[in-house]
Amino acid sequence: MFTTGLLRAMRTPDELAAVYAHEWGHVKRRHVMRSILRQASLQLLLSLVAGDPSALSNGLRTAGELGRLS
Repeated sequence: MFTTGLLRAMRTPDELAAVYAHEWGHVKRRHVMRSILRQASLQLLLSLVAGDPSALSNGLRTAGELGRLS
């Protein structure tokens, strides 16, 4: 996402293209999805260790929702 501040900071169209290409690389490599999965896995593990039995059903629901984001 390009903010107004970012667009104002650009001096040339090439700078905008470079930022766009960099961010598109994150999308193509699914960095955000991997981060969400790591965080959800850690939360599930900590909840199970803490003895929260609802954590498993919540984790499965979250996994299903993430699976639909392909």
